Amino acid sequence: MDEMGLPLVEDLFVMLIAEGATVLAYLSLFGIMPKDLVDGIKVADPVKYYREVVIPADMNLTF
Repeated sequence: MDEMGLPLVEDLFVMLIAEGATVLAYLSLFGIMPKDLVDGIKVADPVKYYREVVIPADMNLTF
């Protein structure tokens, strides 16, 4: 990232959260612990997420 002059992924998450984005993580899929997350990232409940976010939304961005 340094060679291309781009911010680190962690810095991008911090910027997203600072701008008001909600960032969710599915911990069980990747074996990540809450202590491993960047401050501001929330632990997602897949059932609640699909019911309350995906189904009623016009658009969802995932990566």
